[in-house]
Amino acid sequence: AALESNGLLLRRYGGAITMPQELVGDPAQPISAYKRAIARAAVMRLREHARIIIDSGSTTAAMIPELGHQPGLVVMTNSLHVASALSELEHEPVLLMTGGT
Repeated sequence: AALESNGLLLRRYGGAITMPQELVGDPAQPISAYKRAIARAAVMRLREHARIIIDSGSTTAAMIPELGHQPGLVVMTNSLHVASALSELEHEPVLLMTGGT
Protein backbone atom coordinates (compact mmCIF):
# COMPACT_ATOMS: atom_id res chain seq x y z
CA ALA A 1 0.00 0.00 0.00
CA ALA A 2 2.86 2.41 0.78
CA LEU A 3 4.50 1.77 -2.59
CA GLU A 4 1.21 2.40 -4.37
CA SER A 5 0.51 5.57 -2.37
CA ASN A 6 3.97 6.88 -3.32
CA GLY A 7 3.28 6.27 -7.02
CA LEU A 8 5.87 3.50 -7.38
CA LEU A 9 3.50 0.56 -7.89
CA LEU A 10 0.27 -0.27 -9.71
CA ARG A 11 -1.96 -2.79 -7.94
CA ARG A 12 -3.67 -5.34 -10.17
CA TYR A 13 -6.07 -8.13 -9.48
CA GLY A 14 -3.88 -10.92 -8.18
CA GLY A 15 -0.69 -8.88 -7.90
CA ALA A 16 1.12 -5.63 -8.62
CA ILE A 17 3.57 -4.17 -11.13
CA THR A 18 6.14 -1.41 -10.79
CA MET A 19 5.59 1.92 -12.48
CA PRO A 20 7.98 2.30 -15.43
CA GLN A 21 10.96 4.49 -14.43
CA GLU A 22 10.46 6.55 -17.58
CA LEU A 23 7.22 7.75 -16.00
CA VAL A 24 8.28 8.34 -12.44
CA GLY A 25 11.80 9.68 -12.99
CA ASP A 26 14.39 9.43 -10.23
CA PRO A 27 13.64 6.30 -8.18
CA ALA A 28 15.05 7.99 -5.07
CA GLN A 29 12.33 10.65 -5.35
CA PRO A 30 8.82 9.18 -5.02
CA ILE A 31 5.97 11.13 -6.56
CA SER A 32 5.11 13.90 -4.11
CA ALA A 33 1.84 14.04 -2.21
CA TYR A 34 1.07 17.31 -4.02
CA LYS A 35 1.41 15.71 -7.45
CA ARG A 36 -0.70 12.73 -6.35
CA ALA A 37 -3.36 15.17 -5.10
CA ILE A 38 -3.31 17.02 -8.43
CA ALA A 39 -3.63 13.69 -10.25
CA ARG A 40 -6.58 12.58 -8.09
CA ALA A 41 -8.32 15.94 -8.57
CA ALA A 42 -7.86 15.73 -12.34
CA VAL A 43 -9.24 12.19 -12.53
CA MET A 44 -12.22 13.13 -10.34
CA ARG A 45 -13.21 15.70 -12.97
CA LEU A 46 -13.46 13.05 -15.70
CA ARG A 47 -16.87 11.80 -16.73
CA GLU A 48 -17.73 8.29 -17.87
CA HIS A 49 -16.54 7.59 -21.43
CA ALA A 50 -14.18 10.59 -21.36
CA ARG A 51 -11.53 11.09 -24.03
CA ILE A 52 -8.20 12.39 -22.72
CA ILE A 53 -4.61 12.94 -23.84
CA ILE A 54 -1.76 11.90 -21.53
CA ASP A 55 1.87 12.90 -22.01
CA SER A 56 4.75 11.55 -19.93
CA GLY A 57 5.77 13.05 -16.59
CA SER A 58 5.50 12.40 -12.89
CA THR A 59 2.12 14.10 -12.41
CA THR A 60 0.55 12.20 -15.29
CA ALA A 61 2.20 9.02 -13.97
CA ALA A 62 0.37 9.63 -10.69
CA MET A 63 -2.90 9.72 -12.65
CA ILE A 64 -2.50 6.27 -14.16
CA PRO A 65 -3.45 4.17 -11.10
CA GLU A 66 -6.51 6.39 -10.59
CA LEU A 67 -7.68 5.85 -14.18
CA GLY A 68 -8.34 2.16 -13.60
CA HIS A 69 -11.71 3.08 -12.08
CA GLN A 70 -12.98 5.12 -15.06
CA PRO A 71 -15.53 3.25 -17.22
CA GLY A 72 -15.32 3.68 -20.98
CA LEU A 73 -12.18 5.81 -20.91
CA VAL A 74 -10.36 6.55 -24.18
CA VAL A 75 -6.74 7.72 -23.85
CA MET A 76 -4.50 9.17 -26.56
CA THR A 77 -0.76 9.21 -25.93
CA ASN A 78 2.50 9.28 -27.84
CA SER A 79 4.35 7.62 -24.95
CA LEU A 80 4.97 3.89 -25.14
CA HIS A 81 5.62 3.91 -21.39
CA VAL A 82 2.25 5.50 -20.64
CA ALA A 83 0.56 3.02 -23.00
CA SER A 84 2.29 0.12 -21.27
CA ALA A 85 1.25 1.30 -17.81
CA LEU A 86 -2.35 1.84 -18.98
CA SER A 87 -2.49 -1.67 -20.42
CA GLU A 88 -1.80 -3.07 -16.95
CA LEU A 89 -4.88 -1.48 -15.37
CA GLU A 90 -7.67 -3.76 -14.24
CA HIS A 91 -10.16 -1.78 -16.37
CA GLU A 92 -7.91 -1.12 -19.35
CA PRO A 93 -8.98 1.98 -21.31
CA VAL A 94 -9.21 2.16 -25.09
CA LEU A 95 -5.78 3.35 -26.17
CA LEU A 96 -4.95 5.51 -29.19
CA MET A 97 -1.25 5.76 -30.02
CA THR A 98 0.11 8.63 -32.06
CA GLY A 99 3.56 8.94 -33.61
CA GLY A 100 6.50 10.26 -31.63
CA THR A 101 8.63 9.14 -28.73
